Amino acid sequence: MPEAAAPSQTDADAPAKAAGSPIERLRALQQGPLRGRRDRVTLPLLLASLVLITTGLVSWVNKAPVADYPSALDSVESLIRAQKYDEAIMYLNDPIAVSFAKEPIASDSLARFFALSADAIYLAQADKDLDVRANHARAVDLYSRARTTGPAIMTPTRQFRLATSLIAINDLREALVETRSVSLEEPGLRADLLRNIIEVARASGQANALGEGESLPLLLNELRDLPGVPDSERLWAIEQQTELRLDAGFPEQAVNALLPELARLESRLTPEAGHLLVLLSRAYFELGHIDEAHEYLRLALAPDVLPQVDAFRAKGTLLLAQIAQLQDTPEIARDHYTDVAQGFAETPLAAAALLGLGEAEASLANTPEALRAYSGAVAAIARHPTNPQANVRTAEISLAQRHSEHFEREQFLEALQYAQLAADLFPREQVPARVLERLAITHRHLAESIKANLPLLPTGEIDLRAADPVSLEEARQHYFAAGEAYAAHADAIQLGDPEAHAASLYAAAEAYDEASAESEAIATFGQYLEIRRDDPLALEAQRRLAEAHMARGEFQTAINLFEQLIAEHPTSKPAADSFIPLARAYLYISDQENWPRAEQLLTRVLGGGTDDLAPDAADYRAALVELGLMYQRVGEHTEAIERITEAIDRYEDLRDDPAMVFALADANRSAARDIADQLRQAMPASQRQELSTLRVERLGRAGELFDRTRELLNDKDPRRLTDLDRVMRRNSMLYRADAEYDIALAIREQRVAESDEMLLSAVALYDAAAQRYAREPASLVAMTQIVNCYVTLGQTRQAETAQARARARLA
Repeated sequence: MPEAAAPSQTDADAPAKAAGSPIERLRALQQGPLRGRRDRVTLPLLLASLVLITTGLVSWVNKAPVADYPSALDSVESLIRAQKYDEAIMYLNDPIAVSFAKEPIASDSLARFFALSADAIYLAQADKDLDVRANHARAVDLYSRARTTGPAIMTPTRQFRLATSLIAINDLREALVETRSVSLEEPGLRADLLRNIIEVARASGQANALGEGESLPLLLNELRDLPGVPDSERLWAIEQQTELRLDAGFPEQAVNALLPELARLESRLTPEAGHLLVLLSRAYFELGHIDEAHEYLRLALAPDVLPQVDAFRAKGTLLLAQIAQLQDTPEIARDHYTDVAQGFAETPLAAAALLGLGEAEASLANTPEALRAYSGAVAAIARHPTNPQANVRTAEISLAQRHSEHFEREQFLEALQYAQLAADLFPREQVPARVLERLAITHRHLAESIKANLPLLPTGEIDLRAADPVSLEEARQHYFAAGEAYAAHADAIQLGDPEAHAASLYAAAEAYDEASAESEAIATFGQYLEIRRDDPLALEAQRRLAEAHMARGEFQTAINLFEQLIAEHPTSKPAADSFIPLARAYLYISDQENWPRAEQLLTRVLGGGTDDLAPDAADYRAALVELGLMYQRVGEHTEAIERITEAIDRYEDLRDDPAMVFALADANRSAARDIADQLRQAMPASQRQELSTLRVERLGRAGELFDRTRELLNDKDPRRLTDLDRVMRRNSMLYRADAEYDIALAIREQRVAESDEMLLSAVALYDAAAQRYAREPASLVAMTQIVNCYVTLGQTRQAETAQARARARLA
């Protein structure tokens, strides 16, 4: 059954109806009494509680006396005239609509029912200041049913309401058809509708939704020339036509059209005159006639012309600000822009004011204030995207200029903020390639500027031990962001510019690599190699791809890529640069099995197999250090001593590198142990003496170097010590004691007194280590060695005491 829905709450005290009223007689036709207020269906503020009118009449099933629908509808109409819309809707729903199931209704009454239902919904929503799309759609449906059932029911007022509801649901085409059907005897109604349609079409950018052959200029002409149109509407149409001309870039035509209109005005001290004066000023400004523009603005902004709340006063103030900018008086421009931004914050004018304010603050070198204004402009443009004076394009151009200024001054952080604001103008997946490129380049330069201030090793690599970890992470983040932006840029230009696409792809992979984002670097270098295998950069891409696999622990994959590169392009620089990382890859897989291959690669670098590298070359240094450390790891201690000593002697900075000093110390200690193993075998006395002497020398040198390691580590800021540093410092203490102990044993047969003195020295060293690392298992090793020292010295009581201490520590 048809029902009327209410966009408002029912009054608590609905007036009682006389028992003989048409409404009460309709109620008497129903099967059973009302159950109270819950049968009075209304529409609260929430859309979910909207009660819709059903799509047709339900066939009545019971015979009943003939209902007096005309009188009942008269009562409803009286309620609507009295602005009691809730009650009208209540009675339209129940009993009138309910009674349709019991009694047939004549078409004229049915048409009236539909029209009154639409009136009630339309007026109730307007009365409560609601704008619910479903209510507008329901009103459109009901008025359409009313017209279909009885065309005469649609008065000009109802046509106005129908057209207004059509505009509200953005059906501008049908709204325009309905508007033109409104009688010309009601020019005010038709003018209002035309104006509403034009405003919605302009604000939403839906001029193409007006219908074939329709356009905003035609509608404005129609409104301006409408017979009997109020003068205010005619002048409004002229304003709109002028703005369309100016937005399209025809200021001269605007001037020619406005001057006659101004001449027709009886007074120039009215708001309508002020509007035209502001527009004329804008036209002259765009023609470059600044004096004329300023003069007409003076007239328009006089106190008695435009009210403070008039948007055209804000437009005029904006124009004053733009003139001040042009005349290089940014302080004055800033004040005018601020007035508009604050006074019209919720309007489209705020976007233009904030954009201009950002430019003014930037010209005054007030970067934080400029960024704040630009940020506000970006947000305002998102709220009002079709504003011709401040839209996405104009904002992006302005932000690009700010970015360029700061980038050229190497103020990369500020440049990045402007680039990011430009990106924020667009949905994430629609950022233009030019903006992505600015983001990528700026992130990369910012990362490189941070990296340039970090301490570097002589090889050019960052000294991770001395570098600020926060700066390191900032650089990594900017490199990663650069990779993301370059990758997005590559995607955006893939079809239009293959060369630029490949360049951005490679730049993205490089940036990911610098950011230690191995997965992204591997994927992007791989993508680059798929499309640019013959490119000059392809060999370097393959080398870096192999190193990325190494960083992720995929050593065999890295070996395959390095070997392929060396085999296919043996004379290339990327191949030469692959020897050292390839050697490392072999060693990472297995020191014992692959060290001969690694040795071959490293000695090839040192022996001139890669274009005769000079000793001061970074690769020569790296190969020498790597070879020495490799020999130490695989047990070739004599060769390790030779190579590490050469590296420390050749490169002065390595003398203060705790890791290198420790490696040389440990190589000497290990070489001494190798000699001890040899001395257990039969050999000539002269050889034994020679080896014994060498062993003591090795141990003495190891002790000195372990002391030097501890000294270097103790001099470091404790906050910068790594876990490896702490292990080296602990082991240096223990190994220094071991060296003292081993020397004492080695010389004991010949120099007992000196041996006893060294054993006591070893006890002191072991005891210091045991105390320093009392909570670590290593302390038990030191305490056990103390027992051994005392046993060797024949000091049984001290040995027993030391053993008891060791047992207590173990417990």
